Amino acid sequence: MQVTLETARQCHRFLSQFLVARHKGARRPPGKAEQKTRREWNRLPWRSGIIGLAYGAKTVEGKLTNQLALKFYVPRKVDESRILKSHLVPETVDLSELGWGRIPTDVEVLREVPSAHAVGPGSPIAHFAGTAGTVALVVRKGATTERLFLSCSHVLAFSGFAHDNDGIESPVDTDSTKAINQVGTLLPGGFSRLRADIVNPCDAALARILTPLAPPPPGFPNPVTFRRLTRTDLITNPTRPLKRFGAVTGVQNGTTMGSIGAFPIVDLPGFGSTPVVIDNLIPYTTSSAHGDSGAAIADDTGAIIGIHIAGTSTFGFALSIGAVIDTLDVRPV
Repeated sequence: MQVTLETARQCHRFLSQFLVARHKGARRPPGKAEQKTRREWNRLPWRSGIIGLAYGAKTVEGKLTNQLALKFYVPRKVDESRILKSHLVPETVDLSELGWGRIPTDVEVLREVPSAHAVGPGSPIAHFAGTAGTVALVVRKGATTERLFLSCSHVLAFSGFAHDNDGIESPVDTDSTKAINQVGTLLPGGFSRLRADIVNPCDAALARILTPLAPPPPGFPNPVTFRRLTRTDLITNPTRPLKRFGAVTGVQNGTTMGSIGAFPIVDLPGFGSTPVVIDNLIPYTTSSAHGDSGAAIADDTGAIIGIHIAGTSTFGFALSIGAVIDTLDVRPV
């Protein structure tokens, strides 16, 4: 069964709002239509184990195909003989009542809820009260010429709980009351305010630069260009080579995993163990460590396709540079 990219995108956007984001402290009560849909899905025995939702290339016998599917991520898989049939994710989900027909599914294992790391490819950097990180890129905003630091919101803006013009420091000091080694200030309105009750489209922030710029790490793209890695790109070529410039793990090679979607991230500043769902994340194979969030990620042509948000020892998540452009209107310097 073939599904159009637009249909998959609409299904994902609709379902992820209540299938992945489950924090009970919602600030905006759902409407009647959403309440009805929640009740219907909550009655499905198999949906309780879903921890991530995306859409992308379906995997068959361990190999990525060109078939588009809704991808359900679970903590583990068991043999079908050991589980009730009603608890199995069906081969298709019926969304005919919403006008989308029957959509093929794919089930993949996400063994760990990824932890956020605070980093970038060059010098260490962070909000004075936040988690140590590093600069991802130097960019400009819109038509302005001022150069700015780009990294994750959970690095520069304490996940959005920070205030305009807060001090940004490097290296990061343990004093959480002031920026002892100040190198910048948080750009007013230039950061994502993350929430635990919604699917967040972006996790990025900008800071004004108050210090001389250090050269980028060896092999860093020059000049810097951006490329929106579209969902079509990930379907037609699921395993795209990439390179990440992390401050902790250095230059790491990897490949995309053929999907883009919303996933829960834990250990974000201000949220603790409460998962925060972030959209526009591209899963990719790599090794990452604490201190790699914000790292610039380039494809095999040298174009920046995203920044590292979170990961484990075996895989990571890249926030699409398109989401950063759409949210913060950033441009290459």
